[in-house]
Amino acid sequence: MEGYTDVLSAQALPPGALQSVHAGGELVLIANLDGEIHAIGATCTHEQEDLADGEIEDGCVVCPMHFARFSLETGDVIEGPATKPEPVYDVRVEGGRIFVGPRRR
Repeated sequence: MEGYTDVLSAQALPPGALQSVHAGGELVLIANLDGEIHAIGATCTHEQEDLADGEIEDGCVVCPMHFARFSLETGDVIEGPATKPEPVYDVRVEGGRIFVGPRRR
């Protein structure tokens, strides 16, 4: 797949799991939301905390430092203190592997 980076085995990311990976020179958060894989920026836009250390709640990742909430689907800020959304990446699962593609936003 041209333009995509192989980042992780799908088996290594069970439902509810978060993992930061490097793809295309950027740090990307991979999240398994009930079997649906999402990819957004991995660093909180408020205080630069690694979102992989947070938790998934109601379709959002919650930052472990100040509890900002970002939509895993859109990257939008759902609850502050963050005010800037996360970038969103195309993601595909093929042959048991997770691939991250270009930024969608």
